[in-house]
Amino acid sequence: MLLLIYIFGKRYQFHLEIQRKLLHIALGSVSLFFPFIFESTSEVVFLVIIALAILLSLHYVPILRQTLGETIYGVRRSWLGGGLFLVSIIGLFFFAKDNYVLYAGPLLLVTFADAFAAIADSKYGKNTTLYLGVTKALREP
Repeated sequence: MLLLIYIFGKRYQFHLEIQRKLLHIALGSVSLFFPFIFESTSEVVFLVIIALAILLSLHYVPILRQTLGETIYGVRRSWLGGGLFLVSIIGLFFFAKDNYVLYAGPLLLVTFADAFAAIADSKYGKNTTLYLGVTKALREP
């Protein structure tokens, strides 16, 4: 997924924040299927350890950071948020047990709310006209 987003991002000149959030949505969406694929939390922990190793490699290995890592680290962000996202998947998988709604609900919220908020901020965050219009509309009865 990272490779595809990187290739399409370069080809169609997607803003790096958009690439980053597309990856976030893709990984969150794939994670929705974990309860149907994995039986034990240890399997998910193993997968998350591999993902964390990749995340850290993309951050600390210069050639990786300048290529594939640009999708994640092209915007000035810490790798900690991505790491915590992965760890939260373990927690959800462990605590939800066989209750898929308890697993999927929070995962959908974190995956899509965070991504759409960041995309909206990158598109409209500096638009003071929109901001002033929204705040004025919120204050009017």
